[in-house]
Amino acid sequence: PDLKKCELDFQMSGPRLTTSPVMLAGDALQLSGGGVTNVQSRAIDYDLTLALSNAVLRRVPTAELRAAFGDRGDVFSTLDFKATGTAEAPIEGIPNEETSHLYR
Repeated sequence: PDLKKCELDFQMSGPRLTTSPVMLAGDALQLSGGGVTNVQSRAIDYDLTLALSNAVLRRVPTAELRAAFGDRGDVFSTLDFKATGTAEAPIEGIPNEETSHLYR
């Protein structure tokens, strides 16, 4: 995707790197949120929101995945998710019982 805005604010305290907000934005995709990375263990814990333009979302082939996105009231639909694990082996999870089976 062509990103027009990339922002990241961070604070470092010992091995703990806190990022908030994270914002990547383009015409078709936006990613926002924040979280913590332990730079020693490489553990991550992020709460993120993926926003896809409705034109892109219509092209997602899985109806269940499309249904997991909620209309934001503009030209985007959003999906909240968590990223945990490590930087090398992230685990993405969607806190939605209707669609969580898609990610097991």
